[in-house]
Amino acid sequence: MAVFFWHQDGAWRIAVDMDNPVHRLFKTRYFPVCSFVDAMGRGSISYAWWSILEARPLLQARIHWRVGDDKSISLVASPWLPRPSTFRQMVPPRTLREDAWGEELFAPTGLWDEECIGLEFDLMDAEWSLSTPIHVGEVDRWCWHYDSKERFSVKSSYSLALH
Repeated sequence: MAVFFWHQDGAWRIAVDMDNPVHRLFKTRYFPVCSFVDAMGRGSISYAWWSILEARPLLQARIHWRVGDDKSISLVASPWLPRPSTFRQMVPPRTLREDAWGEELFAPTGLWDEECIGLEFDLMDAEWSLSTPIHVGEVDRWCWHYDSKERFSVKSSYSLALH
């Protein structure tokens, strides 16, 4: 079991692979109403789940949403900008609700609504937003910023953990 969890990218697989049987098992038991990234370690938890939670801060600090259909991304709470320091806006949106979804910033063409973004965000955040690529025809998914394939690896995380 330990080899499954920690071989190369165990916590990463649990975080992003929704079809993974272990993801489904842990989701049912430990995070039924939220994502892996937001899951808590409360009450009596297994050693395996506790170990995975211990590795999660490394993931949380370095992953962000890859924008697809933009139906899973909370504009305020989710890290989605390609800004490596935080992956979030520096200034909250001006008029959008706290629970606004990313698709609210799409134009009918499926691209970013530049006018809406210009009105909602300060200049720097608007530039970051408009520079975020949209992967048309795909669903939103988590990606690892520090790898060209946007996939977590022990090698990339080890070098980051050292710095």
